[in-house]
Amino acid sequence: MNKMRHKRLTGQRARILATVGMGLCAVLGAGCQNKITDANIKNLTITELRLLWLEQQQKPNETLLLLIDPRRREAFEGARLPGAVHITLPDLAQRTEKDAGMDAYRRIVVYADGPGSLTSRAMTKRLMVLGHKQTRLFGGGVVEWADAGFPIESGHPENEPPRPTQRDTRRPIP
Repeated sequence: MNKMRHKRLTGQRARILATVGMGLCAVLGAGCQNKITDANIKNLTITELRLLWLEQQQKPNETLLLLIDPRRREAFEGARLPGAVHITLPDLAQRTEKDAGMDAYRRIVVYADGPGSLTSRAMTKRLMVLGHKQTRLFGGGVVEWADAGFPIESGHPENEPPRPTQRDTRRPIP
């Protein structure tokens, strides 16, 4: 009798786990339905990023490189790659398709603090799911960039529009 009950409970647990997994995929949307995995992420070396960054500096009116920093606001204002914009995962929560402004860039590069950043990896996947195939990950982040002696910005960016002080917490987070 105990063996039958154990099998029944095991079957119930499996169904519950499968339902929870499907629910998470529905809520998170991004990677589950479009099968974007870590294997799909293309990484940039510091040399490749530096060359892209220098090219953008030489051609400021062209949309060659969009640097995205998904870290907390305090970290972004403390130290960031020059010209980076602050976009977080909750900022992309309601988006279901490509952003035309972002899509105009030849290359979108996401970075965070340094190697092992789950935030930058998740942001890269989210952008790829939205259709931004030109998205790459710079895993070295601010740490590698600064250690190489390249310029760092800090403070509130002058050209950035004011951000809302409160976010609607009722919307789903992908």
